[in-house]
Amino acid sequence: MVEYSVDPAYLMPGDEGTVTVTLKNAAKLYSYYSAPQNKEFDLTAQVLEASLLGNNEVQVTSGSYYDVGLLG
Repeated sequence: MVEYSVDPAYLMPGDEGTVTVTLKNAAKLYSYYSAPQNKEFDLTAQVLEASLLGNNEVQVTSGSYYDVGLLG
């Protein structure tokens, strides 16, 4: 699940803004039963890289983020 927001909502030429992206892992805790061990595990998702791409009208002024972490 992904949500995003842009601040300010509208930009004029030369303005700077911030894009905030919120990622939510919708996985739940699962139980796995197998002899001889019973295991319980969650389905976390690892974010390896996040980047924002621009176009002819919008210039991205920050680099990519690497090894962001796990979404639990």
